[in-house]
Amino acid sequence: NSVDGYVFFDALSSGDPAAAECLTKFARELAMQIFNLQTILDPERFAIGGGISARAELIDAVRKQLDILYDACPYRIPRAEVVTSKFQNDANLVGALQTFLDKYKDIV
Repeated sequence: NSVDGYVFFDALSSGDPAAAECLTKFARELAMQIFNLQTILDPERFAIGGGISARAELIDAVRKQLDILYDACPYRIPRAEVVTSKFQNDANLVGALQTFLDKYKDIV
């Protein structure tokens, strides 16, 4: 039985509690990574790309979990903004193009 993003978000939209729990766990793990990077590198913004970034449910869940982490921290940490990447599913292609242009700038 195969589950892809479409199947998962259909289940989530229809109120499947297992899908909701899975989203919360995924968002918690991603928020923890963002929180860790925030404390080390101190960026102002994190952009989430890829096809899944088009789903507002994911971005909202990550923001909620990140707020929980910030609120639980005994130290003041600047809160980074979490946004959807401008390029969404094409982010990898834009990155590849930029790498190519940087490497071959003399002939392009």
